Order: sequence, then structure tokens, then C-alpha cells
Amino acid sequence: MIITFIRTIILYLLVVASMRIMGKRTIGELQPYELVIDIMISDLATVPMQSTDFPLLSGVIPIFTLITLEIFMSYASLKSRKVRKFLCGEPTTVIKDGEINYKKLKSLRFSKTDLIEELRQGGCDDATQVKYAVVETNGKISILLKEENSPLTKADAIKIFSKQRGKQ
Repeated sequence: MIITFIRTIILYLLVVASMRIMGKRTIGELQPYELVIDIMISDLATVPMQSTDFPLLSGVIPIFTLITLEIFMSYASLKSRKVRKFLCGEPTTVIKDGEINYKKLKSLRFSKTDLIEELRQGGCDDATQVKYAVVETNGKISILLKEENSPLTKADAIKIFSKQRGKQ
């Protein structure tokens, strides 16, 4: 019983350390390869935690291997555009000048309903108000509204105010 307790603590600390080494991202921000490594690490930690017949090192060595692999892949993706494209994919423009690109939506397995929901969450009621909408590599959508639909900024207000003052 005490051995299981100690093994659990060791593996818990190892998994927490590995997550800290791999960076500060939430699940929704992880790249696909990072999510796979996280799942594999948690799965590898459960076997030696549950079975005292299983050597602790048989769980620790694969975890260290995956951490090393993730660090190597992250470094390679920073240095090479081809590696980054392979591991993470590329952002995809799904709306351009208010026109939805249904071909791109289909290739992403994104429905029009999903897209409209994401637009609403981004503060946009209608796709025709959007200059660009891009599905980022982490699955989130970035929205750039057309100029006439974007909120008033401080710079816009100054321009309007200066024009009105100039007319007086």
C-alpha cells in the first residue's frame, strides 16, 4: 500500500514537471502533436501507478522520451517552416470580403452553423460584415471586420472630431 502511494507521488510529480517543461497552454491552445504527447504521458503514468508488479522505470523512461521528443519537435517547428506546417498545419481563410468559402469549411470539417456560432462569439452578427475570418492552427477563429462594421476606436473619434472642428 505504501509503495503504491510513493509511486503515485513520484509519477504525479513527473507528469506535472513534464507539463511545465512543455509550456503554459490550455487544452484548446495545444497543437495536435502536443495534445497527443500529453495524452500518451498521462496514459504511460497510470500503468506503473496501478501495478506494483510493473517496474517504475518502465513508465518513467517512456515519459522522459516523450518529453525529449516534444522539446525537439517544438525546437524544430521554430526553426523550420516545413516542419511547423507538417506538425501544426496552416491557418485557413474561410471568409474573405463577406463571402464564405464553403470548400475550405468542408476541408476543415466545419459546418456553416459552427462558423456562424464562432462569429457571434467574436461579436459579429453576419458573415457579410467580415473582411477576413481565419481558422487558426489551434482551431480558433480570428475575425477582422470590414472597416464600416468595426467598432469606433479612439483614433477614429479623433479624426471625426478634427474634421468637424475644421468645418467650423
